[in-house]
Amino acid sequence: MLITNLAFAVTEKLLTDYLANSCFDGKTEVVEKVSLAKDERGSSKGFAFCQLADVNNAKRVLQLGTIQLMGRTAIVKQSKREIVEKKSVGDAGSD
Repeated sequence: MLITNLAFAVTEKLLTDYLANSCFDGKTEVVEKVSLAKDERGSSKGFAFCQLADVNNAKRVLQLGTIQLMGRTAIVKQSKREIVEKKSVGDAGSD
């Protein structure tokens, strides 16, 4: 799923903990991965991709529509995109 309009101070841990506590009685293992989009300096771009343990858990969070986090209303949307790690320029293999 995609969560947009996040405060720039939101971290992956904060978002993981928020979702776990607000939807899953504190069970952080339900939130498998949170990937905060960052610019080339490592600063947040204000959105994140989240992967949950199963479809039912994802539906539960999607039903919220919005969440209140750090004084902002963030928007929860479905995303068809998988979370992938960007390779740094030095990681590219030479064939």
